Amino acid sequence: MRTGKNLTDAADRRTVARACFAVMWLVGSMAYAMRAVYFDFASGGSYTAAEWLINYGGGFVRRGLAGQLILTLAPPGAPSLQFLWLIVACCYLILLVTFLWWLLRSDWTWWSIAVACSPAALPFIAWDWQGAFRKEIVVLTALALLVLHGTRRKGSPGAVFTLSAGVLAYGFAILVWEPSVVALPAVIYMLGDKLVLPLRPHWYLLARASVASLTFAGVAASMAARGDAATVAAIYRAIDEHGLLKTGFTRLPIELLQLTNAQAVAGVVASGPINVLYLPLALLSLLPIVTSCWFRRDLRWVVACLLFSVPLFVVGLDYGRWIHLVVMQLSLMLIAARVPERNSSGWRLGHTLLFVSAWGLPHWGSFTASMRWFGAFGTLAQIVLGG
Repeated sequence: MRTGKNLTDAADRRTVARACFAVMWLVGSMAYAMRAVYFDFASGGSYTAAEWLINYGGGFVRRGLAGQLILTLAPPGAPSLQFLWLIVACCYLILLVTFLWWLLRSDWTWWSIAVACSPAALPFIAWDWQGAFRKEIVVLTALALLVLHGTRRKGSPGAVFTLSAGVLAYGFAILVWEPSVVALPAVIYMLGDKLVLPLRPHWYLLARASVASLTFAGVAASMAARGDAATVAAIYRAIDEHGLLKTGFTRLPIELLQLTNAQAVAGVVASGPINVLYLPLALLSLLPIVTSCWFRRDLRWVVACLLFSVPLFVVGLDYGRWIHLVVMQLSLMLIAARVPERNSSGWRLGHTLLFVSAWGLPHWGSFTASMRWFGAFGTLAQIVLGG
């Protein structure tokens, strides 16, 4: 006969097992991606590193703030890329801490594990590490800091620090990568009753209005300084003076500053057949969120987030990255809301294991990356086949 104590012990063991699975899945995914990107940066021909090195060598230009800071603060040569890797890795660690805190608070339910370990959430960077360490990490870090703000005691120094850091990181994100504006609904959502500061109601409205105004001002300034051939040449000179413009340096992300919106849309249209594959993956990636109580309660905010993200899919080829960005925003909004989930929204062991392992999300459509479409199964097959 099973006593109450036996049942409690069994439940505790199941919770520990779920926790071990989630921690190993998340930490393992991030460790694999971080290692791969580190060696990619060290090669000197990294597309991702070149994108971060866009700078103000030719004057103010969109997406140039991060590169200017790297060239100003980091030592010349390879240490600059190591410095960049370390900073971005710290951003991912903030996200990891945020999700682990929430999983702990959620008692490591299978539903919460499906949200955090989804191939479109944090593990996205493992299934296709070439989509990792991109500039959207800045705005996601800003959202994570705003989530952590909600965990602090009301009016405490920790609450003030996380709020200030989150808002500043969001402003920084706009000048680093102007498409970060897609996260505006998420930021405004978190600057409402999620704040743990002793403010009167009109201050919440003022905070939201101020952030929105500064966001559109930053985006307008960035779009007005798109860059031309002379700007690109000056950017290369600044990189060269810092000892980073070596043989094999990837110039494409810097050359793309001159890309017009019409050319970008034409590229997306030409990639239409492969991009169709992302439609079922986009719907699948939203499954844990759609089955939550929060989704039904704050549907209008979900719709706002999705609508703000539509332009990315019109002018950008990296559909996997865009889906990842949307899912991460919605996941962080869900975490910030702290809505109790009744009965774990129906998720069980089998559902979760299949969901987190049976599919992947390449950062852009390519049939040459066929194994990446199948997540852990595809990775295992690639290892077995020696690919």
